Amino acid sequence: ACLNDVWILSASQPVWTNVTPPAGPAPTPRQSLCGGVYFDAGGHPIMLIFGGLTNRPLSTPSSELVGTPFADMWMFNVTAATWAEIPQTALWPPERYFAASGMVDGRFVVCGGFGVNNSLPTDVWVFDPATMAWAVVPPTADSYSIASPIATAVAVVPSGPKLLLQGGLLAANNT
Repeated sequence: ACLNDVWILSASQPVWTNVTPPAGPAPTPRQSLCGGVYFDAGGHPIMLIFGGLTNRPLSTPSSELVGTPFADMWMFNVTAATWAEIPQTALWPPERYFAASGMVDGRFVVCGGFGVNNSLPTDVWVFDPATMAWAVVPPTADSYSIASPIATAVAVVPSGPKLLLQGGLLAANNT
């Protein structure tokens, strides 16, 4: 079953703490979502999540990815332990799960993954928390040589606004 709890790791101890809100609005439980963390103007950590997939039926083999992908976005205020859904606008990424994501220069970048009917989106989206708006990154001649990264490792270069992708899958048949 998909979970909907929120945990924080204090790496200095190391100890996990459950900070799941007891009530109030919250995202539908999901798997294979993407996320990132930024600090708001008051210095509070805010976790963003986007997309993901509904729970697959228990009768489905674990190697099959079935369910309904999400295109919603939520923010979790870590200090207040509260969720808030970000309202969709006209310019919004389509549904996806197993997408690559990361925070780059204060913005949330999402690319690749699986889409509706296990399609392989090759678009790249950037969400700016300051304006609460998405923008599409225009493709260049060689920018989509990465095709649609699925289940890839993501790292952010701390000295500049760059996102690194490494490994993962390039097709639905795990190649």
